[in-house]
Amino acid sequence: MNKPAPVLFLSLIIISAAGGFYASHLYSSHVRDEIDARTDHQASQPHRPDFSLPDLNGKLQSIDNWNGKVIMVNFWASWCPPCRREIPSFIRLYKNYQKQGFVILGIALDDSQSVREFLDPIGIDYPILL
Repeated sequence: MNKPAPVLFLSLIIISAAGGFYASHLYSSHVRDEIDARTDHQASQPHRPDFSLPDLNGKLQSIDNWNGKVIMVNFWASWCPPCRREIPSFIRLYKNYQKQGFVILGIALDDSQSVREFLDPIGIDYPILL
């Protein structure tokens, strides 16, 4: 006469599993909707901070000058040995891809005189900001 107990127990397990599956489905749908909403919102928002820095002539340059381009920002200093080694590769990279809308912004962490003295012999032809 105790046979109804296992049937009841099995029924509860099946109902619980079905309920868990249904709740999981509802939750995952909600998460997908939330991700889609965030992605749509982010697609309409800029992905970079708004900033302006002076160029070598002291003229303030806004990041907006390069809207629509792929921008690589490189922080460097004339006294930095790894920076000195990587700049020739950046020059080649810029020359190869600038026509496709690629720009490198070299942001120097030096005073303008040190930057000018460094730039003359090396021949950086991408924009330098201070």
